[in-house]
Amino acid sequence: MCRGGAWNSDLVRDCRSARRRAVDQSARDSATGFRLVLGPVANPRLVWISPGTFVVGSPPCEDHRDPDEQPMTLVRFTYGFWMSKYETTQSEYESVMETNPSMFSGDPNRPVENVTWAEAFAYCEKLTDRERRMGRLPHGHVYRLPTEFEWEYACRAGTTTLFSFGFDRCTPWDDYVDTLCEYAWTSHNSGWQTHPVGTRKPNPWGLFDMHGNVWEWCLNPFVLYPGGHLTVTVGEATNDLPFQCIRGGAWHIDAQGCRAADRHNWFLDRPVTQYGSFGFRVVLAPTCPTPAR
Repeated sequence: MCRGGAWNSDLVRDCRSARRRAVDQSARDSATGFRLVLGPVANPRLVWISPGTFVVGSPPCEDHRDPDEQPMTLVRFTYGFWMSKYETTQSEYESVMETNPSMFSGDPNRPVENVTWAEAFAYCEKLTDRERRMGRLPHGHVYRLPTEFEWEYACRAGTTTLFSFGFDRCTPWDDYVDTLCEYAWTSHNSGWQTHPVGTRKPNPWGLFDMHGNVWEWCLNPFVLYPGGHLTVTVGEATNDLPFQCIRGGAWHIDAQGCRAADRHNWFLDRPVTQYGSFGFRVVLAPTCPTPAR
């Protein structure tokens, strides 16, 4: 079957939208070509995050802060990286992993969830292998989960406030929930479900859903902050603890759990399927960074 007409079509009717023409599959001539249609593919839309310095953690006056958000630590990045503008969607995940574990399925643009840390890690490895075979990876770079420092650096986007969109760290809670709903899907406005990525406002660096929608796995284990000054350089990171960092809050979490400084951990062997809120986003970055004191 051929459609669309060609350069040698004599009659206008041969180029009509409805015109169909039966052609033998072995036919070969200068007026017959084709076009490709690709199914859903994982194609992270990336934002460049420049090298820089920020303070991780929260000050003593920040209401509802947790003890593990201290001591505040000055972190300097010697490298930049690309971060996905959106949380990984169900269509992106399925195109790589050939499965969709999500509780809230039915919309390919919702974030994938019910994903373990190991599954998110495997997705990044497979995406890296595919993009490398296609010649689309910068030399020395891989797709991977963001480290916790990378995640908070990108979430804050140059701010030092409760959220990336503002509000002083000592602001009473009731004063900012309405504004939070413009930027995040949380227990205050989600209807107790996930929502398609990118449907709230972005942070100052153009990243969406850094607050709320789904929790985001980080690359590294959950450890206490060292305090003082820290320089992060490119190297190899270890992963020998039983629990990992999750950041950003989720659709069933209230405002204080979606703060830029809020951090949680989850045991690697604990099920995630009953929550429908564990997802991730990827970074395209040099191989695993390691802190150097």
